[in-house]
Amino acid sequence: MDQYEVDTSQYQRLAGRLRTIDGDVKKQVNASLRRVAAPVGKDVAVTAGSVLPRRGGFGYEVAGARPGVTASTDKVSIRFNVRQRWYLAQIDDGVLKHPVFGRPNSTVTQHVRPGSFRRPFEAAAPKVRQEVLSGLTDLLDGLGK
Repeated sequence: MDQYEVDTSQYQRLAGRLRTIDGDVKKQVNASLRRVAAPVGKDVAVTAGSVLPRRGGFGYEVAGARPGVTASTDKVSIRFNVRQRWYLAQIDDGVLKHPVFGRPNSTVTQHVRPGSFRRPFEAAAPKVRQEVLSGLTDLLDGLGK
């Protein structure tokens, strides 16, 4: 019976390199996504703040919010670091519920412009796609060298 000996050292080196590249690629992609998404988050906050009610300071609070960006290879999320919880889906649907100053247990429903948050995201989408595609192309070109 013949016996074959296989040298797996090259395969093991290649597998280790692929794991390293994979981790590096993920880090670079995530950093690129965060870099592209950060200005979008700020633009969304400023645009939404400009159409939301200013009386009582809500529009100003939204416009001054600091967006935080979390990116992974699956998704990018933008959160707004603010003092109070906002119900963005409700506000984006055109309904803003807020407390009445001087009346501790009283709230009022105010109608606002629908799409205050969605519109700026949709407007930025083509530019973001192009920047992400350009960044990934540069990254892949760098890996090929």
